[in-house]
Amino acid sequence: PRVTPRPRVAAADAAVAPGDPGAALDVDPRVGTPGLLEDPSGVALLPLYRALALLDSGAAARVGIVQLGDSLTAGDFQTSVMRQRLQARFGDAGRGWLLPGKPIKHYYLGDAQYGSEGKWDVEYGMKRTAIEPVGLGGVRIHSGSTKVSSWVSTCSRCNAGKTASHIELWYRRTPESGTLTFTVDDGTPEKLPMRLPRGAPPEGTQSHVIVVPDGAHKLTLRPLGDGVVDLFAVIMERGEPGIVLDAIGVVGAQATHLERWDWTWVGEQLARRAPSLVVLAYGTNEIDDDGLDLARFEARLVELVRRIKVAVPDAAVLIQGPPDRGQRELGRKECEKVEKKGKGGKQRGKKGKRLSKRERERVRVMLPAGVVRPGCEWKTAASLAGIIAAERSAAARSGAAFYDVFTAMGGADRSDLLLHQEPKWFYKDHVHFATAGGTFVAAHLLQDLMARYEAWRVRRGLPAPLRSANPPWPPVPVLPTAPMPTVPPTPATPATPGPTPATPGPTPSAAKAR
Repeated sequence: PRVTPRPRVAAADAAVAPGDPGAALDVDPRVGTPGLLEDPSGVALLPLYRALALLDSGAAARVGIVQLGDSLTAGDFQTSVMRQRLQARFGDAGRGWLLPGKPIKHYYLGDAQYGSEGKWDVEYGMKRTAIEPVGLGGVRIHSGSTKVSSWVSTCSRCNAGKTASHIELWYRRTPESGTLTFTVDDGTPEKLPMRLPRGAPPEGTQSHVIVVPDGAHKLTLRPLGDGVVDLFAVIMERGEPGIVLDAIGVVGAQATHLERWDWTWVGEQLARRAPSLVVLAYGTNEIDDDGLDLARFEARLVELVRRIKVAVPDAAVLIQGPPDRGQRELGRKECEKVEKKGKGGKQRGKKGKRLSKRERERVRVMLPAGVVRPGCEWKTAASLAGIIAAERSAAARSGAAFYDVFTAMGGADRSDLLLHQEPKWFYKDHVHFATAGGTFVAAHLLQDLMARYEAWRVRRGLPAPLRSANPPWPPVPVLPTAPMPTVPPTPATPATPGPTPATPGPTPSAAKAR
């Protein structure tokens, strides 16, 4: 393959010049209703509309979208559906941003294949011991050992990310750096020297691009052994007009984690992705912060939006609120106990382990189907409403748009109902989207986003899109409305005499979003 430096990708130019006589037509008169897109300024999403209009005019434009978030983004359920549908409508410009291999345990991005061998050293932004820089993805891997390797490839069996023609590697150079060897497909290994000359000023992110024929490809990375190599990301694109959607999520992350990373590197790498839309999708893990100051949380979100606009001034910003998150007053340990009889009449737990006397006193009494023990109902976390209100306010203060996932999915106390659908919308932790849940959020958001975009085109009097022959936009899945399980008015009486259950202990902390 031919290795060439890649020209800097600029954000899509405006389809309509700002400040022209028709600028008032850019203002969206529909501020929005809860559960849909909210745009208090009326122009927060204008940079995205202009970029999409370029594609619809037939221009050879690349329109980038970057979603930054927690494990709901890292799982790629919502963003994968958005990637597929937007590329079907506007064109496929490639898969986009990926970590080099699988350097951390909880990494699940779709529409690509990847893996690692050996033990890379990892600077992980979720750990306070991490040594900066960790970059946009919160991860930097480094090693000088020839026994480690990483690989990333296109995915022929996926719905997106099937081909690539530009494979870009982000890395760091230092005076101690060595040489990286890289192999494309089954080709001959090539060398990429990474050492920074002694006395040279520090550099930012370095980029190396491999140009290949558009098709299925695999990139394998391995240190040569003459020094440490530092890697941030692999970018796989096609060099074709269309959409690139990056899902950059970190398990357990809160918005404050992204804010505290070194923005000399974060901002510069975000600018390299040249997005027309940046989505901030946080709020689920903030529930675990018992000392969360909502006013400070809101202020830090406003600061985060400000930094994004400094890094990519031509991008729209959308704050996406968290979905419902279920918790039980008595906690998992208390609510999941069952009464069983073992040999000799000994009471045993769910896995057959003998229960202590104290545990036997607190054992759960089996209730009829559809009836939930008081204190074991799945209820919305008490702090969630305040977090959503703070995010909505931050969006209004910073000129960003806001999307209320919680309301869109039906509001309070919905996670258990959505878990028990077929197919399920949530996983059993009542935190993370399954495929159906991610599909709903993607479809619901895109339906309103595209309605607003088409309304803007009509106000502007733009001609019909050249890509209108693409398949029609899929409908939004129907939101379940089945009744929730009932709670008995008084505690049920045990079938056999036994001790009175003791007062429950402290509620265990809920699982972090992954």
